[in-house]
Amino acid sequence: MDNNLEKLRKSAHLTQHKLGKQLGLSQQVISRIERDISTITLEHLLLLADFYQVSIDYLLDRTKAKRSWEEQQVISEVLEEHYELVRALEMLDERDTGLVWALIEKMLED
Repeated sequence: MDNNLEKLRKSAHLTQHKLGKQLGLSQQVISRIERDISTITLEHLLLLADFYQVSIDYLLDRTKAKRSWEEQQVISEVLEEHYELVRALEMLDERDTGLVWALIEKMLED
């Protein structure tokens, strides 16, 4: 698994013991999975993918993308939508930008 599990665990600042405790697994099971000593069960694979919010393909080192293609598409669409909004705001003068922000704040209050 190219140590993806170990990298994810360390980036979450978790020890094998703490991760195991959160998932209801022993430290030994986490260690054996990380070192690829034992075959990971589907149940453990799903548990880890859900915990880290990554795709199973990422855990199995079948892709370098942590999220599925569909999730990446949604994220790209949202970013593109927000980018257009920011670009539109940047084109306004200071007075109009202030009016837009005031309107947004008012709408959020209601």
